[in-house]
Amino acid sequence: MEPTSHGQEISSTIHTRSTGASCESDELKEQNSKDINASLDKSIAKMHELNNMWEKMATNIRKVASEVCEVTKGSGGEAKDTWWWNE
Repeated sequence: MEPTSHGQEISSTIHTRSTGASCESDELKEQNSKDINASLDKSIAKMHELNNMWEKMATNIRKVASEVCEVTKGSGGEAKDTWWWNE
């Protein structure tokens, strides 16, 4: 039986093709999803590792800077803007 319009012919052809490829498409989507998740997991683990390395480095830089610059706690007792007055 011949379809009555061109739109019905295209619709039935697409339906026939898509049902045969459905299983393969689902399997590919599932595999791609697994691959993407594995890649994301690796990226997240690497990011956490880099953040830990950065924190350790920043802590060491702060420690060395305070040792080299001899940082003191508290103030010297004089106001910063009036120390030069000799009255």
